[in-house]
Amino acid sequence: MYRNCWGKKMRIPGFNHWHSRSKVKTNTRFNAVVASGIVFLSVAVASSQATVRTVPVGRKPAPLTYSKKNQFHTFISTDKPLYRSGENVYIRGVLLDASSHEPVPSLRTQVYLQVKGPRGQNVSSGYTSIQDSVWSFGWKVAEDQAGGEYTIQATYPGQGFPSAERKIDVRSYRAPRLKTQIIFARDGYGPGDKVAATLYAKRAEGGVPAGAKVTIKPMVDGIAINGGTSTIDAKGLCRVNFSLPQSIEKGDGTLALVMEDGGVVETASKSIPIVLQSVDLQMYPEGGELVAGFKNRVYVQAFLPNGKPADLMANVVSAGSTQKALALFRTEHEGNSIT
Repeated sequence: MYRNCWGKKMRIPGFNHWHSRSKVKTNTRFNAVVASGIVFLSVAVASSQATVRTVPVGRKPAPLTYSKKNQFHTFISTDKPLYRSGENVYIRGVLLDASSHEPVPSLRTQVYLQVKGPRGQNVSSGYTSIQDSVWSFGWKVAEDQAGGEYTIQATYPGQGFPSAERKIDVRSYRAPRLKTQIIFARDGYGPGDKVAATLYAKRAEGGVPAGAKVTIKPMVDGIAINGGTSTIDAKGLCRVNFSLPQSIEKGDGTLALVMEDGGVVETASKSIPIVLQSVDLQMYPEGGELVAGFKNRVYVQAFLPNGKPADLMANVVSAGSTQKALALFRTEHEGNSIT
């Protein structure tokens, strides 16, 4: 068997034997069935491109068509990302064209919504309609709903549109019985320093928990420090004092105060502002340069390695073997000072 291709004859080996067994008629595009009976080969001789597809013998290949149903994507949003028991979750979805990101106002279909719990269980579900390419859905968090990450899933039964998901957080909430505030005497402490802080507490319904026991539980770099106990006075104040270790590696400190007011137990905590030896100290002369023989104003900024402002006091001394103190400065607000 020979075939003309661009003015040249091409021999097709084994085609006559093939053709006699398969009983397949040839046409202008040349079709052949492989002798193994597994693959159907279609070659466009008149074109510079060839397409090879594998299908079982006796079945025609499905057409390579692109469905318009796959051209729409859904974007889900909620009124806030975090909820607590008893609150309403308002969900909104917008169906947009995947290529132009434009709404599809003429589309009319049903949306099936599912709210799944942290373990994948179905918590709530329902149908809603699309109007002007927008749909909405509401779900009320039960009072006894467990906290965790919940998933909102939107599907389109019978339409074939891609599904969409959005995650929200539900957390159990209990109003504190005591309102507290912890204030440190300084903005920063170093290894071996004595930490002084003041706790202010009052009851949520009013009044001061005078005489309430306070257990002081400091922790530095994961190691607990014995801070002892104290009590709240008639003004709602409690003085807290403890010492930091002489050696601190990371500087990660937390002060926890456990208050016992009758049958009510509440805990107030706050990070301890620990300053290590490494401090980012930046000095900016007013006008850009220091002028010898004149009084200069210099702006100072001090930051910790984690980017937080540092509280420090320092002397400016002259260079040379005989160091003479020229000025004393201390950071006052957000690690800033003027000297």
